[in-house]
Amino acid sequence: MGGLRLAGLGRAPTGLDLRLDQRAFLVRHGPIEDVGHVGWRYPGGRFEPEPPTLVWPSDRAWFLAGDVDLDSTYIGGSAALVTAVLAQPGLEAWPADTTDRVSIDSDSINGP
Repeated sequence: MGGLRLAGLGRAPTGLDLRLDQRAFLVRHGPIEDVGHVGWRYPGGRFEPEPPTLVWPSDRAWFLAGDVDLDSTYIGGSAALVTAVLAQPGLEAWPADTTDRVSIDSDSINGP
């Protein structure tokens, strides 16, 4: 699948940044394994993970998006990918549509 673009903090800057709405992102490129190593290293060596907000492979086969102000992560991809994600027993997942509301009271399962 090639490399991934990681919007967040990573180890290898591409020299690009990304602006979406009122947010600015640092764009990084690396293997999927790097996603778990994105975050903040504090003096003394303590590491606090902060997963990337946006992740997508070089072939653009799927896209993952989250936001610090939301309680959900969105994954876009083929029907087969969506079916596979929905079938994972450890995930609370359901199909989303572009007309779905994204607000504090739009989660009908875990209400505010």
